Amino acid sequence: MIDDWPRSDVAREYVATRRRKTWSQAGREPASGFVPQEHLPGREAGQVDVSDVSIRLRGEPVTCALFSLRLPCSGKAIQRIIAGQCRR
Repeated sequence: MIDDWPRSDVAREYVATRRRKTWSQAGREPASGFVPQEHLPGREAGQVDVSDVSIRLRGEPVTCALFSLRLPCSGKAIQRIIAGQCRR
């Protein structure tokens, strides 16, 4: 099934091209600008996400938890796959 989906770079290129065409048809130009973000040390907590992921362990499909942590100030990230998670 995954082979049926287009690669992400193909989809990204299509969306960018389509967006420019739509804007020009509407008589608008794409916005050019940049909004810098400031993440001071100790001001913001890390961004955390936990989601289910399917892996093969010894040839058998197993559902595990994917833990992701990102620190906004440094931009560093860590991901770990754990056997399960406690849902309280």
